[in-house]
Parts: sequence; structure tokens; C-alpha cells
Amino acid sequence: LKAEFRKPKLTLYNTNYVALGVLTNRTHLSAHNIVLTKTVNDTPSITFDIPMGGLIDGSSTELLVKYKHDYFVIKEISMSDGDTGIISVVAEHIVCELKGIIVGYFDDLIGETPQSMWDTVVENTSMVGTIKNKYIFETNIVDTYRHLVSDEEKSIFEYLLTIAERFDSCLLFSTDADGKIHINLHHGDIDRNKYVRKGRDLKQLDLTFNTESLFTKMTPFGGTDEDGVEVNIIDVNDGKSYITNYDSYLSKGMTQAQINSSPLCNQECVFRDEEILDAEELLRIAEEELKRLSEPVVDGNVSIIDLNVFEGSLYLSPILCEK
Repeated sequence: LKAEFRKPKLTLYNTNYVALGVLTNRTHLSAHNIVLTKTVNDTPSITFDIPMGGLIDGSSTELLVKYKHDYFVIKEISMSDGDTGIISVVAEHIVCELKGIIVGYFDDLIGETPQSMWDTVVENTSMVGTIKNKYIFETNIVDTYRHLVSDEEKSIFEYLLTIAERFDSCLLFSTDADGKIHINLHHGDIDRNKYVRKGRDLKQLDLTFNTESLFTKMTPFGGTDEDGVEVNIIDVNDGKSYITNYDSYLSKGMTQAQINSSPLCNQECVFRDEEILDAEELLRIAEEELKRLSEPVVDGNVSIIDLNVFEGSLYLSPILCEK
């Protein structure tokens, strides 16, 4: 476990998924300084250094590197020929191939689920069968509907980012043991199976609560309909053109009468989205946006001494990604 934590196994493959050799072979030509980076709404990446004379050289771009079940495409190679020749490698998760597959024109989608949007996007590409066999789209979003506007010369990956934005969600990518690539559109908090313990490891925790942009009342507007009228929510909101959310102040013990009499508790804003032409959808999105704006914005920084757990007289590396 300790050896795996310090130097995970990396295997080099060609573009046909045929193994070419192990990059972490524990010799003087072994890869080192391995860093795996996972970013929300972007493809994961892996970087490492390897001595010259090994399996990687200047012609190795677009070869594949396997880490556990995930494959990464080598996108950048930097060579430094000094006292010790070192090659630095940057590889992007195989899902980056979706950035180069263009989606053809399709009719604008109104009031559709994330799954329906994904199916429509894939069906309007030149590699429908390949994508459907290789990728599995998953989401925890149910009974929620949005619109998606068709835009020519836009890739599958760009449409995924747009779908995530429409549903106020995040994209996570992974590969299972069968080689299927999972695209997970997740709404809500993400449990990454990690926590910070107050004590030996935690050096400093800084939290900032900011209410500079806290609003409790919102008037939403959509695009202009066929009659030249700006879409609003009056007809689907009991005749009112605005919505309110006082949960933050109610939780402080204030009564509704006290809230109504305080200008501080009735800060207003206007929400506009010219792509929305449906009043009910405008109301749903506005309510979600106001819920976000009616709470303080929390920002934080964590400083950690190290991630070693002290047991007796030994320092043992933790099992990554487990509580």
C-alpha cells in the first residue's frame, strides 16, 4: 500500500489499446513526480516526469497511459537535456476525445431532461454507435426540465458543459473495469470521501461569509416572444411578476412582519435569460437562482501540515479516497 501510494502503476498503450510496457518499473528509467488532477466540469489529467531513454520520446504524443481503470491521452511532452535528461508528460483523460466530435444541427429542446438532451446530442454526431457503446451517461437529476439551444460547430463536450450549466450541476468522469466511460452529471453536494480533522494535521482553517450579493426578492425576465413581448412569470405566479425567499432571515428567528418592515431584508435584483421563452421554466430557474442568492457566500482555505497518520512509532500513508 505504501509503495502504491508513493508510486502508482502507469502502463503505456498505443491508440489501439495494446500495452507497450510499464512506465513505473522501479528502475532508473521509471516515471516519477506523478500527479493526478481531477477538476469539476473539465477532463481529469495526469502529469509525470520520466528519464530519457525509456518508453517515451518526442513521438509519443497521442499514446495512452493507463492509471487503474482510466486511460489518459498524452497531449504534451517537454524534453530537458541537461545533466540528467528528463521528459515531462501531460496526459488528458480519454474523454477529451469528445472535444473533437462535432454535433450537427437539431431542433431546439424545450422542457427536456438531462438524459434526453444527451441522447439528442449523441444522435446528431457522425459516431453515434461508437459513442453509445463506449459512454454511459448518469445523473441524479429527476423531474427537472430545461431547454437546450442547438448551435452548429459545437462539440459533444461543449454541449455537456452547457447541460451542466442549465441544471446547475457538475460533470464527473470515470472508467469502470469493463472500459466503459461514465459521465456523471451531479446536482448537489459531492461526497468525495475525504474530511479534514481538526488537530494534528490541520494547521489553519479560514472561512469567510459574505453577503455583498444577498437578495431576497427577484424579478425574472426571459427572451422576447413572437409578439415582441418579454417573457415574464405573471401568468404562472399568481399574478406577481416577482418571487421572494426569506429563509435566511426566518432562520435567524425573525417574524415575517419584522422582515417586511426592514429594507435590509428586502434587497431586490433582476434576473434575465434571453434564451428562455417558457414562463414555467423561467419561474423554475429563477427560484433556483434566488435560493442561491438568498444565502451568504462561504469561501474557505485549508492549510494542512501533511497527510500522514501517526500510529505508534510508524508513519503510515492513508488509503486515498477512503474515510
